[in-house]
Amino acid sequence: MQLLYVLLVLLVLTRIGGAVAIRYKQPALVGELIAGVMLGLAIGYAPDQFSRISELTDSAIFRAITDLAIFFLMLHAGIELKPRDLARG
Repeated sequence: MQLLYVLLVLLVLTRIGGAVAIRYKQPALVGELIAGVMLGLAIGYAPDQFSRISELTDSAIFRAITDLAIFFLMLHAGIELKPRDLARG
């Protein structure tokens, strides 16, 4: 149950970050990445404030889920990449 709670918090925070990025006319992926980095820094500097999340870093299930998330993030970024835009730039 604790894992589901943490995943829900992470999902909500990244969706909020994506919505903020869209509001500033940026891709949602940028906001989601910034939200993830900010959350990671907050957990790194104050692990006792985020005890439920900081305890999960040793969990094999949490590591598997984060590996899948990184895979899908890279897949999503690759799908959105337009080679014509790179050639023009």
